[in-house]
Amino acid sequence: MLPGDHDQAASRYTPGKPEIDGFRTAFPVCTADEDDLDRAMRAVDDHRLSLWDAMLWATARRAGCRLVLSEDFQDGRDLGGVLFVNPFDHANRRLIDLALLEVRP
Repeated sequence: MLPGDHDQAASRYTPGKPEIDGFRTAFPVCTADEDDLDRAMRAVDDHRLSLWDAMLWATARRAGCRLVLSEDFQDGRDLGGVLFVNPFDHANRRLIDLALLEVRP
């Protein structure tokens, strides 16, 4: 092994079933439906979103999400009551921490 090399398998973290179940408890899975597609198509026209971003927004809004973490949206943009926050911007750390406190089981 050369200096600086490390065992890649040991450095990768793969969550197990208990962790995934914990995520599902805190963050329920919600799939898109036909109405979300209709709302997304309108958002593409009205708000100049890409189709995939619009689908994420429409589904999140229907599910009652008030906060979506994404580096792809305009940070701080509020669209129909859904706030988009860049999780990689350290200025958002407190907001994200507060949001996570709200969903803890």
